[in-house]
Amino acid sequence: VGVIQHDLSRNLLQNSRTNNLQILSLTLRVVFNMFNSVREHMKVQLEVFFNSIHLAESSSYETREMALESLVEFCKEPQLMVDIYTNYDCDVQCTNLFEDMCKYLSKNTFPLSGSLNALNQLSLEGLLAIVRSLAEACDGGNLHEQEEDEKNDEGSDHELAVPSTAEKLRHQKQHKKRLAMAAEQFNRNPKKSFEFLQSTGFLPETLDAESLCHFLLNTPGLDRTAIGNYLGEPDELALDVLERYVRSFDFTDLALADALRRFLSAFRLPGESQKIARIVEMFAGHYFQQSPGPLANADTAYILSYAIIMLNTDLHNHQVKKKMTKEDFVKMNRGINDNQDLPFAFLSDIYDSIATSEIKMSEDLADVNADSNAEPRWDDLLATMGQKYRNAFVAAPAMGSIHGRDMFLVAWDRIISAFSVVFETTEDHKVLRKTIEGFHDFAKICSSHGLHDEFNKLIATLIKSLYKFAESSDALKPLEEEANWVFVRNHKVQLAAQAMFTISFSHADCLRDGWRALLDYVARLHRIQALPASLLERDDFVDLQGRPLLSSTDVAINLLHREAGGGGKGGVRSIFSYLWGSGPAVVEPKKNAMTTCLNMPGYEELTAWVASLKLEELLMNTKFLSNDALASLSSALIVSSSRLISLDAGSDAHDPSGSLETAILFLELLTNTALANQQRILVIWQPLHVHFQQLLQSIQYPSLSCERIVVNQLRLCLRLAPVDAINSDLMEGVRCIPSLPSSVLKSLADRISVGLLTLLRANANNIRQREDWRSILSLLQEFASMPPSASRPALESISFLLREDGRQHISALNFDFCQQALLGFIDSLLDPNVARQHASFALNKPTCSSAEVKKWQQAAGMNIMELMYCLFLRLRSWKAAGADKRSKVLTYQPLGPHQMSCGIPAGDAAAALPPAAAPAPAPAPAPEGAHGQGEPDKEAARSIGSLAAEQTSSSGMVLGVEQSWEDVDSNFGLGSSPEDEQSWCNLWMLCVKSFCRLAHDDKFSLLSLPALESLERALLSADVYVPYATAWRDCYDQIVFPIVSSKFKTAANAGQTQAEIMCLNTLLVLCKSYRNNLHLIIHLPELHMLWLRLLGLIEAFKLRIRATKRDPISNEIVQVLKEMLQAMHSDPEYQKVQQSSGQDMWALTATVIDAFCPDLKGEIMPVNIKRPTHSPPPPPEPPQEAPQDSSTEEKQS
Repeated sequence: VGVIQHDLSRNLLQNSRTNNLQILSLTLRVVFNMFNSVREHMKVQLEVFFNSIHLAESSSYETREMALESLVEFCKEPQLMVDIYTNYDCDVQCTNLFEDMCKYLSKNTFPLSGSLNALNQLSLEGLLAIVRSLAEACDGGNLHEQEEDEKNDEGSDHELAVPSTAEKLRHQKQHKKRLAMAAEQFNRNPKKSFEFLQSTGFLPETLDAESLCHFLLNTPGLDRTAIGNYLGEPDELALDVLERYVRSFDFTDLALADALRRFLSAFRLPGESQKIARIVEMFAGHYFQQSPGPLANADTAYILSYAIIMLNTDLHNHQVKKKMTKEDFVKMNRGINDNQDLPFAFLSDIYDSIATSEIKMSEDLADVNADSNAEPRWDDLLATMGQKYRNAFVAAPAMGSIHGRDMFLVAWDRIISAFSVVFETTEDHKVLRKTIEGFHDFAKICSSHGLHDEFNKLIATLIKSLYKFAESSDALKPLEEEANWVFVRNHKVQLAAQAMFTISFSHADCLRDGWRALLDYVARLHRIQALPASLLERDDFVDLQGRPLLSSTDVAINLLHREAGGGGKGGVRSIFSYLWGSGPAVVEPKKNAMTTCLNMPGYEELTAWVASLKLEELLMNTKFLSNDALASLSSALIVSSSRLISLDAGSDAHDPSGSLETAILFLELLTNTALANQQRILVIWQPLHVHFQQLLQSIQYPSLSCERIVVNQLRLCLRLAPVDAINSDLMEGVRCIPSLPSSVLKSLADRISVGLLTLLRANANNIRQREDWRSILSLLQEFASMPPSASRPALESISFLLREDGRQHISALNFDFCQQALLGFIDSLLDPNVARQHASFALNKPTCSSAEVKKWQQAAGMNIMELMYCLFLRLRSWKAAGADKRSKVLTYQPLGPHQMSCGIPAGDAAAALPPAAAPAPAPAPAPEGAHGQGEPDKEAARSIGSLAAEQTSSSGMVLGVEQSWEDVDSNFGLGSSPEDEQSWCNLWMLCVKSFCRLAHDDKFSLLSLPALESLERALLSADVYVPYATAWRDCYDQIVFPIVSSKFKTAANAGQTQAEIMCLNTLLVLCKSYRNNLHLIIHLPELHMLWLRLLGLIEAFKLRIRATKRDPISNEIVQVLKEMLQAMHSDPEYQKVQQSSGQDMWALTATVIDAFCPDLKGEIMPVNIKRPTHSPPPPPEPPQEAPQDSSTEEKQS
């Protein structure tokens, strides 16, 4: 081993300087074999050989080529590369041998001319070998995750041995980097470097001489001239450092010349004489203390040391012609030893030592590389770089996978630069194939070790090369508007794209910024219609029959074609103004880019090549991506689709580059990505939500882009609404839709309507905020007056909420909004234009007669009234109070000529009701000749019969609805607190108001019968218990009396039989309701006012009620009035209220009853009640309702 380390190595180093190529080749072969077999004993020698032979810049091209061939052989030995890295790059005292090798190979890869020469190809082969060996060490899987798992593993010591070794070497490497930075700062300016050294921890916050001295002695890489300059400084700290620096040397039993030689080997003396004097003086004092010898004092040592330095310069400086002799040296030093001469033999030995061996700084690799022609002194190199200053050579068996990450990080940037240059320069297919393999190995290393930044740098490099190939392509551009064709037709472009997408698909988890580069290339493929069809598919809504809806642009094109025969551009303008509002004035059809591309030569081959890129697998199978890769993809798609935010009027039509359609494509991909990752949507949600909010706010005009924005917002709501964490954000997007311009809502009404229907069917239980329900139901109400494609799904949405499937979703949050929406549908169906359009759609006829339209209105109205009653049933399902708190009430009976009864106990109600499926009994004719009104009574009887028949059938329908609601969930969103009960009362009053308005407004005459029936149920149903007297007061005073009073007076005076019958039915309902709740309202201070207003309504129909042969309705009114009077007369509370009111209510009542029913007065009223001489003041009416009292004159008379 000693012979190999010294003699053989010295001779091999000498042979490496030869110009004989054969000798050099044999020498390099011996060196390779020697270090491949016994490198454990050759740590210093291997470093010297690499730096002086393989990495040295030779003047001969052949010599450099031969050295590179040998270096490539080393690179092809994976274990040798690992050993070089662990023993040299991770050793503080050694050079970064592996890093220097990669630098050298990368530098020589760059061609000086346009083509690659042999040196370039050899260097490329060496880099490829290194990358390949590191990639092969990654076959165990994701080493980054394994290493993290091993750090957290609490297993045996054996399992932790390898990771701890790797971590230790990693720390050494980091410390070495920090030392190199510290040395660089010191070499630049010693004094100014102290602040940096303190901040990095090399020096303490308070400078002291001990720390500085330790830094100068133990930091590798310090410039020896800089050390000498600082040691010669005159300031106090530098002098203290110099003293400690000198005292760190041991000069015991050393001759002065040898001591001076050892001292000056560590640094270079400065050029200033004063600095030299300070350093030599400090050295002389320390030497005299340890080895005085014949020296009398320290001054003698100082003078003699200075003389030795002068002698060394004189004897070994080639510029000095006349050399100093021994006699001259002895003569120069006479009398310096305390006025005595030093022994001649002592001075002679010093002269001989200097003449034989020059005092110089220790030789290291820097000196060897600085002068390649000089003969290195092998013994000096071994002494300087000896084993006592270094760690022993340690082999690293089976550790390549662990150290591979650190080795790769050392040289990755130079490697990728070299590969890129070769890939862009060469036209050799073999070299191109090798380079692409290198790209794949590079990506494999990055993926295995979790090096995402480096991986994305590779993607950026490939896309940069791709664009460079496209720009320099010699292929002719087929057409100006298809300039993107150069990005696919060039062979090297295809190679780069193939490599880029293959690497991305294989290691998609590493993609970060690289997504943007990929999407940019996808955009170029989209603009030339080269993308596969599966990537262009768009999810959209369908109508109620499952047919696809026409796009906004399709509707516009159809209208354009329809008007093309006349009107020209003026006609086009009017169509857009009508359909889309203030859109573009003139719309010109876009050039058919697809037809142009299909006519391009090689288009089929191009699409086949694009299909091989597997773009759909990369962009659509995102559920397997890591969270970071998914977030990066989402950010890239947001940026790519942000083009939609800057839309202006007509930009869809004036977009020749196709960038707008490409932005729509990326919006679709963004939505698909979010929907495919529902379980981890929070990873990408916040920027996604902000992006969609900005898109919705940017919509100004109807267009394909705004259509896709709204559709994708609804798609997100449909699929992601169950995710509680983002539910409020999703609904915020829905709340933005009603604020869109009206022209946009009109053009997208069908899609929004179907989308809301689908949303309610799937996620109605996930709509939790009142504002969300307001937005949805207000949209449905707005769609009521629109074409059937929008209004029918809107009505179906409300129908879903009120039928068996969705009725549990109706609560106090949305009850009033549902009521308003249904009223909006009723208003719309009575619009002749809307009704005609819907009737034509329902009958599938271009035009419909008035009878057909009216028939459709009746059918549709009955359907909506049924929905309104379902809404009331949902309100009724909430139990405000228990049955024990209710008094006896009149059980509801359907209105019919033979089914009028009162006072039926609640338990017998079912028996009194006819079966829903049984046919309605034929009505009995009303008696004739009463008070000379035979013919009118016949007409009245016929009218009553027809009304009874219609109403009985309607009652059967509603009864069926009631039966389906028997097991409905009673959770209405309200509790049992007084506040909740009051809220329920307000909703109940809303129902009463709606039914009352529909029953007595001439505008809604088609719906008066079902509305009256619903009003009867709202006021008389046994299940509806309103425990508040004030609620009934408000219901009567603010709703029922104002709405029906004017209608009653008009019907009674005009003699309208059907309207009169309606009013009588309403009066009967009102009387029953008043009787049922008398136990509550009897305590009101306003009782007399309510009672008098009720009597005023009854008096309006005194002629019919006064008849000898009353009709069944009038009979029941009289019967109910009788029960009320009996109850009031027997209730002591009523007497108290009468006394507090200050009016004789019995007298007023007697006056009214005597006008139409004197027998009732005699039966009920007290005998001592006298008819007042003056009529009481009429009951106050609301300001908006001031009906005149028709019986005023009769009362006065």
